[in-house]
Amino acid sequence: MYSQRNFVKFGVLCLVWGLTWIAVKLGVETVPPMMFAATRFMVAGAVFIALAWARGQRKAFAKADQKRLVSSVC
Repeated sequence: MYSQRNFVKFGVLCLVWGLTWIAVKLGVETVPPMMFAATRFMVAGAVFIALAWARGQRKAFAKADQKRLVSSVC
């Protein structure tokens, strides 16, 4: 019923969540929470775009999306 592979997955999950909690705790202590959250989301978005481009999924943003993205940053 329980395989060793499931135990490894669970161990990795615990490790990642544990390290994430430490990083968030330290980050919020040094940077205001909203700034820290915004920075995390921007970094995650950049990572996802880089991964998509690395996999050959290069798709240009539509004009309406470009305007919305630029206006939300400024």
